[in-house]
Amino acid sequence: MQKPKILIGLGEIGGYGANLKRGFRQLGVECDFISVVEHPFGYGGDDTKLLVWWARWVFNRLEKTPRSQTFRRALWYYSYALAMLLLLLWVLPRYGVFIFLTNRTFLRHFDLPILKLLNKKIIFRFGGTDTRPPYLDGGIMAKSRGLSIAQCIRATKKQKKIVSVIDKYADVIVNYPPVAHFHERPFVASVLNPYYDDLKQEVDGRDNPTGSVRILHAPSWPEPKGTVEIRRTIKALESKGYNIDFVEITGVPHSVVLEEVLRCDFVVDELYNDAPLGSLPVEAAFHGRPTINGAYYAEHIYRDLQPEWIPPGIFCHPENLEQAIEKLIVDKDYRLELGRKAKAFVETHCSPKQIAKNYLQLIEGNFPQEWLYDPKNIRYLLGASLSESRVRELVRAVIEEGGVEALHLEDKPELREMFVTFAFNQA
Repeated sequence: MQKPKILIGLGEIGGYGANLKRGFRQLGVECDFISVVEHPFGYGGDDTKLLVWWARWVFNRLEKTPRSQTFRRALWYYSYALAMLLLLLWVLPRYGVFIFLTNRTFLRHFDLPILKLLNKKIIFRFGGTDTRPPYLDGGIMAKSRGLSIAQCIRATKKQKKIVSVIDKYADVIVNYPPVAHFHERPFVASVLNPYYDDLKQEVDGRDNPTGSVRILHAPSWPEPKGTVEIRRTIKALESKGYNIDFVEITGVPHSVVLEEVLRCDFVVDELYNDAPLGSLPVEAAFHGRPTINGAYYAEHIYRDLQPEWIPPGIFCHPENLEQAIEKLIVDKDYRLELGRKAKAFVETHCSPKQIAKNYLQLIEGNFPQEWLYDPKNIRYLLGASLSESRVRELVRAVIEEGGVEALHLEDKPELREMFVTFAFNQA
């Protein structure tokens, strides 16, 4: 029996779409990947059909048109809607499985009942901000963005509504517990990303005649990644006499990041993360470089995830970041061994082919039930890209302005009460 053709879309997240497509094709499964949003870091690997190109071009015009130009924005908005409708009509007879990498669909989720009616398999894979409550998300509530609490409350209501619609129509949802507060049904709990395997390590750039330790930090957006604190930590270690070559890059193409990975000894990814193995740590591990992530979620991860899905690396409380970096600086044998273990892990669990095999199990419905996680078990309160004090401040403000119902956790009364206690009882 011929397997149905797979479509991955409609946006790219850290090279996930291109790598997953590569994995399916390595297995001999027909698969295309389309993105109607042009990624700023140039991951590539998508299949640019004419309708996709048109939708992307119109979307770019819409994004670049100031909100004050109401007529022009309306023109681009309806042009984009038309392009997406035509794209939907084009893909419907061609694909049997739809894997959405973000909460973006063809018709703002109105297409999901159509896909369901036509017996299409629907899978959503989320990566953070698409489901994380805005009051726990530094990418949304970074102080530099200037969003008010009223705006946060509205964004939270919208987020909950979108997740509820997806919960209703998706056959399978792939997510991970620290961002899944709004789900009301079990999901596949996974933080594994396929690596980019086109760049082979031919030269080890770690041989540094100056004897310094080269540390890479490559934030997509410095503020929510805790870059200021990471810089301060590096300065503190340099003041202790450590010879550090600290490399910070941002806003550069993916190929440049990969080149810097080959030159570094290890990576410091983020200060307030909630996932141990994002795109950059996977790429680093593929080339034998360990990664340090600061994370409040480090205290929860072994309760929430299967041990075999937790990668080697340093996933530590943010207050222990300096200690973790110092350990990798002074103990070269430990650093190299951790890099070897990380490389072995991703080669086993994160190759494009292996991740695609996992998805085939999801598509066919024969995956182990141990992969499922009940969101009612979530007890994590601290989100990502925010300090504990900032989360406390935001949650308290949301409750004071919108009431406890503004948290949108009616189906999880124990978790909601934990948030109330956390917000109003100072540590």
